[in-house]
Amino acid sequence: MQKPETYRTRLPRVISIATQVQQTLQVKAQSIATEIKVAEDQRNAEIERGKQQEKLIKQGFKNSVTALQNWLSLSVLLKSYQYEAAQALQDSKFNSWEKSYLNSNLVSYQRAIEQWVKQACDEFSKSPPSRLSISLPNYPSAHLPSRKERNIGQRFSDLFTGGSHKRRLDSEYGTQVWQAYKNAIYNYLAKFSQEALYTLDRYENRVKPLISFPIPPESPEILDKRNYLKTLNDSLESLENSQFFKIESHRYKFRYLRQLVVFLIFLKYLGMFIVFSKKHWFEKYTKKCR
Repeated sequence: MQKPETYRTRLPRVISIATQVQQTLQVKAQSIATEIKVAEDQRNAEIERGKQQEKLIKQGFKNSVTALQNWLSLSVLLKSYQYEAAQALQDSKFNSWEKSYLNSNLVSYQRAIEQWVKQACDEFSKSPPSRLSISLPNYPSAHLPSRKERNIGQRFSDLFTGGSHKRRLDSEYGTQVWQAYKNAIYNYLAKFSQEALYTLDRYENRVKPLISFPIPPESPEILDKRNYLKTLNDSLESLENSQFFKIESHRYKFRYLRQLVVFLIFLKYLGMFIVFSKKHWFEKYTKKCR
C-alpha cells in the first residue's frame, strides 16, 4: 500500500525535473542550430565569392583565347603581315622583322592567356600547367624564277626602241620575284596559323579544368555538430511522444506498469541531459584554454 503513495508523492517532482531537462535540451538544440546556420552562411558566402571569381577568370581566359585565335587566322595574318614580311625577306631582313613584329605580338597574346591561368591556379590552389609555347616556323624559302634573256632580235630591236624589250623583261622578272617572296610568306604564315591553332587548342583543353572553384567541404566540427543536433532533436521528439508530459500531476489512477515506463523514460533522458551538460562544459573549457 505504500508504493502508490510513494509514486503519488514523487511523480510531481519527476515531472518538474523532466520538464527542466526538456527545456535545457531545447535551448542547447537551438544554440547548436544557430552555430550551424552561421557556419553555413559563411561557407555559402565563400562559395558565392569563389563562383563569381571563377566566372570572371573564365570570361577573361575565353576572351584572351578568342583574341589569339582571331589573330592566328590565316586571313588576318596575311592581311597584317604578308606584304611587310615579303619585303623583309626580299631585303634579307626577315629575322629582324620576325622578332620585332610577329614574335613580339605572339608573346603578348600568350602572356594575356597565361596570366588568367596563373590567376586561376593562385585563386583555386591548383598546380600550374606547362606554359603555352607556340613556335614559329623555319625561315621561309623563296623559289626565285629564272631570268629570261633577250634574244638576238630583241637586242637588235632595243637599239632602235630605247630598250623596250629589256624593260619589259625586267618588269616581268621583278613581278615574278616579288610573287615568289609573297608565296614564300604565304606558306610560312599558313603553316604558322595551322600549327599555332592546334597548339592553342590543346593548351585550352588542358587548362580549362584548372579554372574551376573547388567547393569546400563542411568542416569536421560542423559535421559533429549536425550529428549532435540530430541526437538532441531525436531525444526531444522521443520525450514529446512518450506521453510523459501528457500526465497531469493530480491524476494518479494509472497502473503500475505505466508508472514504471514513466520512470524509465525519465531516467533515460536525465542521463542524456547529464552527458550533454558535461560535453557542453568540456567545450567551453577547451575554448577557454585556447
